[in-house]
Amino acid sequence: MSFQVGDMVIKPSLGLCKITGVRKMQVDGRDEEFLIVFCGDVKVMIPRVRAEKGELRRPITEDEIGRIYSLFEEPVFFDDEDPENPYHLDRVKMNAALSSWDPESLATWIRALFNHEKDMPTTKQEADYWTKMMRMMTEEISHIEHTTRGKITVKIKGLLQAARKRRKEKAAH
Repeated sequence: MSFQVGDMVIKPSLGLCKITGVRKMQVDGRDEEFLIVFCGDVKVMIPRVRAEKGELRRPITEDEIGRIYSLFEEPVFFDDEDPENPYHLDRVKMNAALSSWDPESLATWIRALFNHEKDMPTTKQEADYWTKMMRMMTEEISHIEHTTRGKITVKIKGLLQAARKRRKEKAAH
């Protein structure tokens, strides 16, 4: 995965960034190339070797956004007490999703948190996870779809609400 100046990328600890330059420097007696990445007002230099090994990733594609939306459209059936269930609210796994900025993991946890909140009281920590994950998801999708984060938030919540309604209807039968 070769990154170039001008590319938009995702740096998991920062979010959506732009590569604005390349700088060659000597580190421990060897030449190393660094990508200069800006995220808002934050400037970071990332060794190209680490960037190519996964420290940066490209934003999701339109097709991947479609798969994310499909995840939101599926009704969720889970028992929060069952640790074998993929929607068990495991804080370690939620933290991993946050630190990786992996869109499918984020979507899975957004779904789980949305449905969990509708079924039982939410802790402050769970509400914080929801807020962070939605911010991350909407930032990336709104960039790709050339729209606002607010519009993406409304769309995601609408998909989740429709899926929840289908879940209730299916459970009633």
